[in-house]
Amino acid sequence: MGGPPGSSQRARRRDARALRPISHGRRRSRSGRPRRRLPTVRHSHCRRDHSQARGRGDSGCRAGGEPGATAMMAPWNASWTAEDRYEVRPCRWAGGKRAIWSPHKPGDGKPVFAKPHMVRQRRSIKELRCTVCGEKTAADDRWWFGLGARQEGYFMTTEAPVHQACADLAQRVCPHIRRLGLKASRFPAQPFVVLTALVGGPAVERDFGLRITPDRPVIGHLKIAWPIIGPTRTQENGGARG
Repeated sequence: MGGPPGSSQRARRRDARALRPISHGRRRSRSGRPRRRLPTVRHSHCRRDHSQARGRGDSGCRAGGEPGATAMMAPWNASWTAEDRYEVRPCRWAGGKRAIWSPHKPGDGKPVFAKPHMVRQRRSIKELRCTVCGEKTAADDRWWFGLGARQEGYFMTTEAPVHQACADLAQRVCPHIRRLGLKASRFPAQPFVVLTALVGGPAVERDFGLRITPDRPVIGHLKIAWPIIGPTRTQENGGARG
């Protein structure tokens, strides 16, 4: 005598579930391989975990309410292969002047760590946004790695400050920072100015496919600059945290 209608189907589904691989607490991808867990960052200002469960998505915080903060597999200001298209457009973060533009598609494709996204780089400098998570940094939570150089009477850097939690994460997972042996320290409190870097020449034509003429200047990235006696990497990274 058979069971109630549909009982055999329920039994087959139950048997199929029993045959699934045991995950032992680790989520698996569609291929059946366990997903790699990345370090988790908890921000005091948003009280969210900045961790990643998938290859794309956001980091828990969004940059200014926009879908700009990418998952922690790559810094917020890194460019992605889907963004590899360039034009010259007016940029609000460069005072409305002509600047290199590319699409805003973080998380789409593969990250290009050595090539910061031009628009996000300018925004990070202008608004002092953390280059790791994309959130604004508070005055009492600004850190940096002292990267930069003395030039034309200034100490200049293209790196915006980061949160302490994001700096700790970068020190653990960023090969460039680990290779240089950099340690985070407090972002300098001295007054600074924001300078623009004009671009052009064969290198820009090769890397961005843009032919820029001297009579129509174009901005690439922005720089934070401390006049004359700005800090050096040695001075900044030699001090203890406080």
